[in-house]
Amino acid sequence: MHDRRGENHQAYLWQYGKPGGETVFDFCLGRGREGPRKFLGPWEGILQTDGYAAYDDLGGPKLVHVGCWAHARRKFVDAVKVHPQDAAAIAMVTRMDALFLIDRDARQRKSDTPRGAGGLMSWAASKAVGGFI
Repeated sequence: MHDRRGENHQAYLWQYGKPGGETVFDFCLGRGREGPRKFLGPWEGILQTDGYAAYDDLGGPKLVHVGCWAHARRKFVDAVKVHPQDAAAIAMVTRMDALFLIDRDARQRKSDTPRGAGGLMSWAASKAVGGFI
């Protein structure tokens, strides 16, 4: 962003949307929680984020925070880097990778086999991780 005084400033575009739906971008000058708090207001629903602290204490009382598999996987990858012999972390990265492969395959095939609510994840978990999840 340019402030007409010859200075550039960092700004942020917060993205809000739903899978398969429309996306809205909210321009903010800062990265603090003021932007998301103003945009979301008392909204209640499922809010999937990367775990950034600005999303803490937002929305209405029934707002449910959920995490992101890709960001969770990074933590396990970091654990393997620090402790290369950590069998539990290695196993979890392997299991998550298997789920990502199933997801990619399903998207590529655009499977027309209905699995019902929550059915795909249960099926994927049984195929990829032997019911570990």
